[in-house]
Amino acid sequence: MVDKSSWHTLTEINKDDMAAVCAQCGPVPVVLHSNGRTLACSVIEHDRAFKKNRKRLLAGYGITEDQYNILLEVQNGVCAICKQSCPSGRLLAVDHDHKTGRVRGLLCMVCNNRLGIIENTDWVELAKKYLENT
Repeated sequence: MVDKSSWHTLTEINKDDMAAVCAQCGPVPVVLHSNGRTLACSVIEHDRAFKKNRKRLLAGYGITEDQYNILLEVQNGVCAICKQSCPSGRLLAVDHDHKTGRVRGLLCMVCNNRLGIIENTDWVELAKKYLENT
């Protein structure tokens, strides 16, 4: 017997407003299901798309979801630089050497952006000159 308790079954579907009541999420907007034929809870479809995109993104760095999770565990779930979770609530970014492609660790968005600036040594020198002259 199939356990349907965790299914995102829709009731009270209003096709004009693209809304329904999801068994798991309550009132939700609905979207076209990934099968292209039926309506689905926007929450679960977003989750499916997120997981698919996440897998593709990690593959671009040459790591799997399991390897990402191992890095996350080694770093105690926080940024490798500031030792905080991401202030935006996003997942930690995969930091990598742009020349070699080697993954160095996981960073919050703030540290990842700052590191990208610091690695641009020409810009850093220009910024130092600017600060010295103001």
